Amino acid sequence: EFGVNIYEVLFSKNREENQIFVFYSEIEKNKAKFYYSNFFKFENNILLTMQELKDMIFNSEYPILREEKRILIFYKILTEEERDFFVIRTYFDCIDIANNFFILMSELCEADIENVPERIELNEKQMEIYEKFKNIKQRYEVKLNELLFDDYIFINKKTNLDISYFSDYEKVVFVNIPYFTNLEKQFIDTLSKSMKCELHIYSSNSYCEYEFLDCHRFE
Repeated sequence: EFGVNIYEVLFSKNREENQIFVFYSEIEKNKAKFYYSNFFKFENNILLTMQELKDMIFNSEYPILREEKRILIFYKILTEEERDFFVIRTYFDCIDIANNFFILMSELCEADIENVPERIELNEKQMEIYEKFKNIKQRYEVKLNELLFDDYIFINKKTNLDISYFSDYEKVVFVNIPYFTNLEKQFIDTLSKSMKCELHIYSSNSYCEYEFLDCHRFE
């Protein structure tokens, strides 16, 4: 029933050591921490958000560029033709366009899509914007390499997957994750080859049809 305390149920059913609990958001993780100490004392378990898990398994030898700094680099590499096309005169004109660029590129990483037109039908305007974004992405990567930085839009791919940090853990429990992107499915499948992977969720069984996970419903 939906009145159940999912965190008490979660921890009472998973009392082992060497577990990774993965939550959808920071809010959900912090709620779980409140109950965690009622069930565990010195066990070697960790609580992570899905993003924190990704940060730990997709590695780069360079620091990650974040927030305003990545927007600044985006602005600096724009050509005059691109600035005219997007009507950008100052850095502040660039912020929304840059954010849209990084959101799109992040979503393409998560969907594991390399070439959009091969997978999605675009109209003429969309194609023009996509081609410009693609060219900007290429120059952005070159610039980051020059500066010895990296970005999630280049790191988050299966070829960069490294789960060695979790070699001492025996089980990963995903908690109330409503869906998994293609990228997430790939790394969970990899994790499942070296440890047990479970999904604990509020849902009907129809939402638990993942071959790479042992699914449990809160009840």
